[in-house]
Amino acid sequence: MGVIKRRLRMALRFKALLVHLLISSAILLGVVAVIYWWWFPGALIKLGAMEGLAIIALVDIVLGPLLTFIVFNPTKKTLKLDLSIIALLQLCGLAYGLLQLESQRVVAQILMGDQLHIVHKTEMVDAGHKVADIKEKFGEVPVSAFYNVFEAPGLVRGELAAIALREGEPLYQIKYYLVIAKAKEDAGLKSRLDFWLSRLEYDKEEGCYWVELIDKYVEGKACFSADGDVLTVEAY
Repeated sequence: MGVIKRRLRMALRFKALLVHLLISSAILLGVVAVIYWWWFPGALIKLGAMEGLAIIALVDIVLGPLLTFIVFNPTKKTLKLDLSIIALLQLCGLAYGLLQLESQRVVAQILMGDQLHIVHKTEMVDAGHKVADIKEKFGEVPVSAFYNVFEAPGLVRGELAAIALREGEPLYQIKYYLVIAKAKEDAGLKSRLDFWLSRLEYDKEEGCYWVELIDKYVEGKACFSADGDVLTVEAY
């Protein structure tokens, strides 16, 4: 009888683990969808999201179900309390991970000269801008834009230096952003955008432009479409 009871108890533990794992996996899929479609869309997920996602996955689909497997015993008087504590710890870990990821979300990708600069939320907030204000001004976050500088590479460095002296780091001066999608509809702006794109390496097979990537998480290059969407990120 003792062996049967132990086997039954073990079977119930595995069942509890499986149920917990299925619930946690469903939650994780929802989290990944939010991160992939809104906070770090497409290839941008490689720029600051992978480590946070790994931690969330570890807590959500490994640690939580494993603790449930360890403590689960139908005859235990404190089982409900134990499971409640595990769920609370798991939710706290998930909330913390999401807050950290949201604070590092990509809010802008700016073609400035011959480089694509990635701006994260914390950087923009430190520069005095709210994400809501950026969304209101440009209609979307992250905004895909190019920086409003002279159509002459030799003058760009001097112009950016002048802006830096007058107003601070040029990258965060959002009034100089020209949205790529809107620029294509304006003849004058389209000419300026085409000038900068013509300086980049065009990949016919991928249908995108290769450019040096400037990001605080990844050193490498990116390939972005004529609409400003980053299609590929390659780390050095």
